[in-house]
Amino acid sequence: LTVLDTSALIDGRVTAVLESNFLGGRVLLPQVVLYELQRIADAGDPARRRRGRRGLEVVEGLEKRLGGDLELVHDGY
Repeated sequence: LTVLDTSALIDGRVTAVLESNFLGGRVLLPQVVLYELQRIADAGDPARRRRGRRGLEVVEGLEKRLGGDLELVHDGY
């Protein structure tokens, strides 16, 4: 079981780690992490906005690669 956080998604290396099967099982993505990435992607600072968009692109790629093994966790945020 793997739980993703904002910094892992912005960094982007988590994709390679998951593809190498180093971590097995389901991958959980807390809803609050998506909200935080969206907030960063909407920031006024161009560098911050770029990092947020990169994180959202990583999520999109993981959805395509992992399918049902990526689970969005609705945490009541």
